Amino acid sequence: MISWPVINRELRGAARSPALFRLRLAVGLIGITVLGLTLLRLGAGLNSGGPIFNAVHYANVIMLFILTPLMAADVISKEKREGTLDLLFLTTLTPVKFVATKFASQFVRILSVWAVLLPVSAVPLLSGGVLASDIQLLFIVELTVILLGLTAGLLASALSKRMLGDLLVRDRCHGSVL
Repeated sequence: MISWPVINRELRGAARSPALFRLRLAVGLIGITVLGLTLLRLGAGLNSGGPIFNAVHYANVIMLFILTPLMAADVISKEKREGTLDLLFLTTLTPVKFVATKFASQFVRILSVWAVLLPVSAVPLLSGGVLASDIQLLFIVELTVILLGLTAGLLASALSKRMLGDLLVRDRCHGSVL
């Protein structure tokens, strides 16, 4: 259902991108800051990990809610801009296979960002007081946010052609001015 050579090309391009390294560094610093502020506010002690774990993961959900659609919002339109979309469709790649491949490659990229947050989550676990059901629930919520964000980002990328040009033409036709 997916094309491994295209995923390989996407991930090699992402591996050479300094922006992804800076993004992971920023996410890690934000996670450590949230953890530090939460520890200062709630205090650290034996069996105090539950509220700290919840606060850290609520911050993770907010970061993933913002980052995931932004990371995926340009993948298809970038192929259109660079002229490689037509070349990809000269191969055996179907449109469904192309979108599934882009989804899979972006999923791996956002998982690399999400993995930066896992060590921050280990601190409340070491404090104790975190239930297994809390861990399961918050990881399912984060995974759901990732999947919905990727879907929204890919949909936005597929629908956008020339966003500003389309807005200007549409508003000119309806008589309003931006």
